[in-house]
Amino acid sequence: QSVQQDSVYILPLCPAMNGESSAKEKVEEGYEFISKWPLLPFSCGVPLKDRWDTFRNVLMINNITCVTYNATVGLMPLHRHRSDDLGLPLDLVITSSWDLRVAAWMLRPDAKEADLEFDAFIKGAPHLCSSKTQMTQNSSSQMKALAETKDNLSDLLSIYFALDRPMDKHGLKSSFRQIEGPLQSMLSAMELTGIGFLPEVLSDISTKLEQRIDELTNEAKQIAKDESFLCSSPQQVAHLLYDVLKIPTTTLDNRLSSSQNRSTSESVLEQLKETHPH
Repeated sequence: QSVQQDSVYILPLCPAMNGESSAKEKVEEGYEFISKWPLLPFSCGVPLKDRWDTFRNVLMINNITCVTYNATVGLMPLHRHRSDDLGLPLDLVITSSWDLRVAAWMLRPDAKEADLEFDAFIKGAPHLCSSKTQMTQNSSSQMKALAETKDNLSDLLSIYFALDRPMDKHGLKSSFRQIEGPLQSMLSAMELTGIGFLPEVLSDISTKLEQRIDELTNEAKQIAKDESFLCSSPQQVAHLLYDVLKIPTTTLDNRLSSSQNRSTSESVLEQLKETHPH
């Protein structure tokens, strides 16, 4: 079917009504999780499976642009459905995504979290946003929510055209398209499934680190000739460096006093490492 320019269409990914009746459509196997979503108050003659297949196919087409807001959250249902319901691999790289939140952050890296909220874009660019869909007092809450969604999608598209040009002007488009955009799907999958690790490997690393700490602690005690020496004590470390090992404080910052030059801060220890490697 032909698509009218500047029109917004909604692809329902949750159960809709079954024909003219008010009954929920029959959900196929593999869509049990989605079948628990709220019922959309309109009839849709396309099976739920076909709607989800269409949704994924659109996302995976590289030569189109899928304008999104906060794709990290928006893609979670897709990952959840493919991994848990269908047992299929996750789509970790989606190159078609153009995410408003990420684009705005790249243009304004110092922006606060509140500045990246969708409402902030609407308030900041009212001239770009279309007039809101008028609803009657008798309209159901579901229909009002659908109308609001339609308006938000229309506004999102308008803001996309306004921000895509400065992205190109500032030379950010390439990294946005090749790195930041595709990365959103991977971040979404990580948010949903978590990051796995091997407990036995972690335990082995912990054991090795503890052994190395014990070795260094014993070595420090031998140098200090003090079994009660604590590497965590700045006073004892300063005594070891400047009194026992006789490291001259003049090798540090001459602008500091003698007491200040006995510092054991990380920056001072790094200087000592360079001037006294042994």
